Amino acid sequence: MVSFLLAGSGVGVAAESDKNFDARQEAQSMQQHWDRLMHEQDAEKRRQLIREHREMMDEALEESGVDRFHMGMGMMHDNESGHMDHHQDHLINTIEMHHMQLDMMEE
Repeated sequence: MVSFLLAGSGVGVAAESDKNFDARQEAQSMQQHWDRLMHEQDAEKRRQLIREHREMMDEALEESGVDRFHMGMGMMHDNESGHMDHHQDHLINTIEMHHMQLDMMEE
């Protein structure tokens, strides 16, 4: 019985780790794309990268289950304790920062 409980808890940890990995992977991918965007000298290519980056951010928000209009308000929670895990929190912070910076670039 004990080994069954341990095996069951291991599955839960693995599932949570995969979820954490996805948010971490998404944030890393987003940062790499951002770096490309920031270093692009050609104006047309840069506009295309900005469009791609906005799409990437919207898709990441949709996959994470966070409403774009409630980012930073602490209204969306990831687990039963009511807190997002740190990888998802990092992803949301990255998206918020990139949204603000893109908005300033376009003004």
